[in-house]
Amino acid sequence: MIKMKAAVKTIKGDFDVREVDVPKPNTHEVLMKIKASGICGSDLRSWKVAEKEMAGKIIGHEFAGEVVEVGSNVTNVEVGDRVGVEPLVGCDKCYWCRIGQYNLCPELSRLRFIFTGFAEYSKGPSSKFYKLPPNVSYDEAALLDCLAVGVHAVHRAKVRPGSSVAVSGDGPVGLATTAVASAIGAKVYCIGHHDFRLEVAKKMGATVVINSKVADPLAMIDLTDGVGVDVLIETVGRSAPTVKQGLEIVRRGGVVAIVGSFLEPQMIDILNIRREEKDLIGVSSYAYWDNVPEFSIALDLLTRGKINVEPLFTHKFPLEKINEAFEAAANREKSKAIKVLIIP
Repeated sequence: MIKMKAAVKTIKGDFDVREVDVPKPNTHEVLMKIKASGICGSDLRSWKVAEKEMAGKIIGHEFAGEVVEVGSNVTNVEVGDRVGVEPLVGCDKCYWCRIGQYNLCPELSRLRFIFTGFAEYSKGPSSKFYKLPPNVSYDEAALLDCLAVGVHAVHRAKVRPGSSVAVSGDGPVGLATTAVASAIGAKVYCIGHHDFRLEVAKKMGATVVINSKVADPLAMIDLTDGVGVDVLIETVGRSAPTVKQGLEIVRRGGVVAIVGSFLEPQMIDILNIRREEKDLIGVSSYAYWDNVPEFSIALDLLTRGKINVEPLFTHKFPLEKINEAFEAAANREKSKAIKVLIIP
């Protein structure tokens, strides 16, 4: 078997870079050589966390590269194509997969190990590989997963040109969502607590930025003539009180869309939601907008120059230094990291 280098999870939760077999694609699969792979917030949540079931696994799902082998039944890409990869793979059998909501497939978490982004090569179903135009770099394509989440968020929240949208969170997903909402034609306010990231939010299209460490986000109500914003998209999660805060910031009849992953239940005022007809909706990954894959919409925004994601890339590391890369991503106050890329 041909060997490749891969970052394998250890029992301690960090990585051991070693040689493993290059995967062999089946008749419907594609094998690619990875050119850039991003560290996602979900990857960081398991960083240095001891989990027996993760030991020996290869993770990483934000990546792009070049096709090096295709199965006999593959027709959508060819050897030599530059490609971005949509990492969401449902079971293709359940009710949600059959109606195009594969992001809600009950098997989605179990299937997340299909792709192995922190390695030199990865394989997967050909339907998840998208050809890249010449003007979209591998680095940019590695951010398509983040952008697609932003596309799904504005889709679910019914953001329209002229909408006023507050994005709570200045991490990669929050900044990507800021960029998508701005590209659609919304007026975007970004709330965060890192000055260096809020400066990037302006480059992503935010009209107003608010550092919640020094200013009350509720001041946004004054900026909208006392009405509140049409939509608040929450991307922080964990244990932040951002949903409760969001319900105070949106106008009567407004929408709060929850993208962030929370670690504990949140207390919210149900009476206020009913009385002021505010909508509270969940946003999970992405799937289709009408009949169009939201991943391809994200790619189209990059292709047409509607979004510039270059300011998000702050650090690059070779695969051999993946543990250093995760340290930089985890200690962002010190490193000033936003999106950290692994270059195999």
